[in-house]
Amino acid sequence: MNQTFKKAFIHTIPVMIAFLFLGIGYGMVMEHNGYNFIWSFFISLFTFAGSAQFAMVSFLSLQIHPIYVFFIIFIINARHIFYGISMNEKYSKCLNSKWYLYFGLTDETFTVLNSHDLSNILNKKKYYLTVTLLHHIYWVTGSVLGGILGSILPFEIVGLDFILTALFVSVLVSQMKKSKVKIPGWVGFFISLGMVLIFKDQFIVPAMVLIVLFLILYEKKYVSKAKIL
Repeated sequence: MNQTFKKAFIHTIPVMIAFLFLGIGYGMVMEHNGYNFIWSFFISLFTFAGSAQFAMVSFLSLQIHPIYVFFIIFIINARHIFYGISMNEKYSKCLNSKWYLYFGLTDETFTVLNSHDLSNILNKKKYYLTVTLLHHIYWVTGSVLGGILGSILPFEIVGLDFILTALFVSVLVSQMKKSKVKIPGWVGFFISLGMVLIFKDQFIVPAMVLIVLFLILYEKKYVSKAKIL
């Protein structure tokens, strides 16, 4: 097995488990709302946005105007703008696959690509593409399986989306244990908590803006000073 693919696969196993279960839940919800696995397949293939896709189930059922759908989905996925900006230096070198990499830059892909030491991976471009493609395959496969199971089995999965939350908590704890500098992690946590208390369900965008501003100021004041010293 190719070494780059092997490492990418091993690094994406936790996401594979989460995506398969979440995808199955999504496919079953689609099926129970009158949209079979073919719908789930194409929406997952061309949209590839878990939380937005769950929201789209209601939009399809209620026949909401496309313009409203556009703005709601934009708000839900606005955090991906920050992911794209932070990955621009890495992705700009991937000329042949750059646009697909941006398209496939989910929360989980961003986490995997920034949670592992890639110094011993010779072909980093191939690694980025493989991780993104594997995540895409996991999600589409889970969605299709869910649609098929939903048409056969008379039960629903409740609370399955908590798997994704658990995944991110475990990644955060792991990163905090490894990192010598824990201030950015704690600041991100408290900013997010404060924004939840103020903005409720709309906390993501203001939290991301404040976190990015803090990291910029922190980098200029402390990291740059450390490099000079």
